Amino acid sequence: MNTHSTQIHASALFSQFLCAKNLNLIPKFKTRFRCHSVALLLRLYSVEKATFFVNIFKGNARRFFLSNVKRGMSFEQLEAILRGEYDSPARQIQVHSELETLDFRRFMASKDITEESVGLKRLVDHINDLSPQCPKDFRSEPQKVRYLRNAVFDLEWARQPVSKCTTADYTFNQFATALREALQLDLEKQRRSGRL
Repeated sequence: MNTHSTQIHASALFSQFLCAKNLNLIPKFKTRFRCHSVALLLRLYSVEKATFFVNIFKGNARRFFLSNVKRGMSFEQLEAILRGEYDSPARQIQVHSELETLDFRRFMASKDITEESVGLKRLVDHINDLSPQCPKDFRSEPQKVRYLRNAVFDLEWARQPVSKCTTADYTFNQFATALREALQLDLEKQRRSGRL
């Protein structure tokens, strides 16, 4: 293999590495170090890393990236632009506010979801996606539990897991599982009573 084809192969591997990370919106920049390490291992230059940086984004972040990229920009320049747009203090406060005011029924309506089990899964994913973008003090497991609790506290099927929130010392995944189980029990009761 000549140097040029080796470089193309290395670039493709880096692209696959970034795709495998399957990141949603931006700054889950925890992978930045890993991306940098892989790029060094593959001997990619800053401009080559920038070429494949787009692969970790989707949705609005991807559109923003594509509309702001300029030929020849380095990885560091692109990272700074995206950090400024998606990881600014104002953005962090906006995301925190959104999570604080989550309501399960409004969330389902806004996403055109009719099944509560699907809505719960999407709500859990939404909190997982957005919480790393909050101010640092609001990114913890207890905060994520609180966001989810506040979103479902007025639902009949969620009463038992919500009431155990303070004594059970749930992790976020444990609380989400307890809610899924409570919802499943409620659906089974409805089926047996003929309401579903």
